[in-house]
Amino acid sequence: MKKTLVLLLLLLAFAVPSHAASAPEIFVQTGHSGGVNFVAINPSGTYLVTMEDSSAHGKFVKTWDMSTGREIRTVKLTAEYTVTGIQFADDSRFIVFYRKIAEIFDIYGQKTGSLALPNMINVQGPVLSRDGQYFFNQEFGTKIYSMKDGSEIKLPEMQKYSSWQIYHQNVADLGYGYYGIFFQRKDPKGNVDYVIYDENLNVRLKGSLDIPNLQHMSKFKISSDLKYVAHQNLKATEDINVYDLESGSLVLNYRPRPLAKSGTVVRADESLFFGFTPDSRLRVEYDLQQEVPFSARMEMVLINPVKNGIRAEKTLHVGNVVTWIAYEYHCRPYVMTEKGLIAGFANGNVKIIDLNTGAEIRSFGVKPSVFSNSNCEGNRILNFHEDWISVSDKMSVSFNLWDLSEPALKKVNVKSETNRVKRPIQIGNYRSESFFSTDPDALYKYIPPDFLMDNYKQGERYGQTSGIFMILRNSGE
Repeated sequence: MKKTLVLLLLLLAFAVPSHAASAPEIFVQTGHSGGVNFVAINPSGTYLVTMEDSSAHGKFVKTWDMSTGREIRTVKLTAEYTVTGIQFADDSRFIVFYRKIAEIFDIYGQKTGSLALPNMINVQGPVLSRDGQYFFNQEFGTKIYSMKDGSEIKLPEMQKYSSWQIYHQNVADLGYGYYGIFFQRKDPKGNVDYVIYDENLNVRLKGSLDIPNLQHMSKFKISSDLKYVAHQNLKATEDINVYDLESGSLVLNYRPRPLAKSGTVVRADESLFFGFTPDSRLRVEYDLQQEVPFSARMEMVLINPVKNGIRAEKTLHVGNVVTWIAYEYHCRPYVMTEKGLIAGFANGNVKIIDLNTGAEIRSFGVKPSVFSNSNCEGNRILNFHEDWISVSDKMSVSFNLWDLSEPALKKVNVKSETNRVKRPIQIGNYRSESFFSTDPDALYKYIPPDFLMDNYKQGERYGQTSGIFMILRNSGE
């Protein structure tokens, strides 16, 4: 019986729920089993989408309710293409981009449509405009295509000036749905004119800046409120300068630290990316692949100008993210929101991290351990494990509680721990010594009482190492 129950648990833990177009069903919350490559949040901040791409198991998308942290649906993607990005089309639908096509799903995992993408060599960092007319793709800068006929859109500034006068190849992806053209034209206010577009190609800002030592292929990012723009020349070691777009003044100068060298052909050297947080702090991100464990670590420096050249800095360290984070636009396993940094990790975890303290605010989903021992009581299964180490005075019981009538995971990875001591034990004519818990009530306190025998405290094995089977009903032996 025990083997049957364990097999059932394994099937439950890795089951993928069926699609539904109406309300979500209740099912076991397993979380991702592999590294999270993409994270996206809808415009109102109510739903989250995460994706893992496992060579062993396939590509899975999970949708989450932001208010409760509960998983709504798991979808196995069947298209035989590499996923290049995920974006919400509106509050209740999201788009999964591949190299040639895109698929549209509702929040409950029902596929509602598909799109043929414009013909291009590589799809990286894809974005579809909110009105569905334009497609933005990161090919040495940003290229813009018409979704009507697939033709490339040339903004007026791109047609007017020669390529050496444009200080970013094609169009700069400025972040937060804005795109910019920066070009050389001296006037009393500076040496660089700019035009800022939104994703529907409406002009939002025009102006000039005085940027010393400007180089071709410079990088630019903009704050969400369109008040500040950050600039860095081509090399990641050069200064990052932040300008006030209204006054044109320099408000912040940041000199990046030296980037780490991997010293191998397997790992990439450390990479640097920059942008703004939703509250307009400059965000400088250092990403480096690691070999043990095989993942990447992210160091994020948040800088806020105060006054008179004084600034406040906060550094966050986020480890165990997928290795491809070190390559811009290949994957972005996090989103920056007013709620915090919502990040996916190489072990499948998804968390919200407080940008001010670095503390975990919430995690999404659970990955219950599947223990070898089990106990059945009605429609519920207690899946458990006892642990002790010969060189330690500690002993523990860990368990998961499953309700098969829903089905749902009621308790996950619950652990209790006590000290242990050696004392005599008499079983029939056999007398010996064994280790017992110093506080059995604390050891068993989280186990639902109806799983325990009525007189379990009177048994000779109460609190003994390997003793839990002796005090449970329907032990599954």
